[in-house]
Amino acid sequence: MVVTANPKTWEPLEADSGRSGETKTFSLAESPSKVELVQVHEKKGEEVDLAQAKIVVGAGRGFKKQEDLKLAKDLAELLGGALGCSRPLAADLKWLGEEHWIGLSGNEIKPRLYIACGISGQIQHITGCRGAKTIVAINQDEDAPIFEHADYGIVGDVYDVLPKLADHLKAKVTS
Repeated sequence: MVVTANPKTWEPLEADSGRSGETKTFSLAESPSKVELVQVHEKKGEEVDLAQAKIVVGAGRGFKKQEDLKLAKDLAELLGGALGCSRPLAADLKWLGEEHWIGLSGNEIKPRLYIACGISGQIQHITGCRGAKTIVAINQDEDAPIFEHADYGIVGDVYDVLPKLADHLKAKVTS
C-alpha cells in the first residue's frame, strides 16, 4: 500500500521526547527493473515556492494577454508575495510555468492572504487554495464560484481593480 499527502496537509506535531521506536533493516532481493526512462524534462522558469509564501496573488482567465499578467505580478511584489495562477494559464496557455499552478494537480497553498484575480473558482482550483487564511476574489462575473469561497469579494474587471488597488497600497506605504 502507498499513501501520499500533499505538503502542509497537516500541521506538524509537537516533539515528544518520551517516545521511542526501533529501526528494522530489511533485505530485498534485487530484480531487473522493468522501468525505462523515456525522456527528461528540464525545469524551466523562475524559482517560486508557493507552498511557503505568506501572500499569493493568483491570476486566471480574466487576463486577456500574457503581458497583462504584469498587473498581478506587480501587486504580488508590492505585497511581498508570490505570483500563482489557475490551470489554464500554466497548462494550456503556458503563460506561466507549472511551479505557479495552484490547484488539485498543481500546488496546494496555505498563505495568510490569497488574492484570486480573474479566477472563476473551479473545484480543482479551490482544492489548491482552500487552506488560505483569507481569500479575496476579484472577478467581473458576480456568479463566479470563487465568491462562494472568498472572505471578501470585488465584482469588477481585473484591468480596473488591480491598478486602483496597487495605487491605494502605494499611497498607504508612502504616507
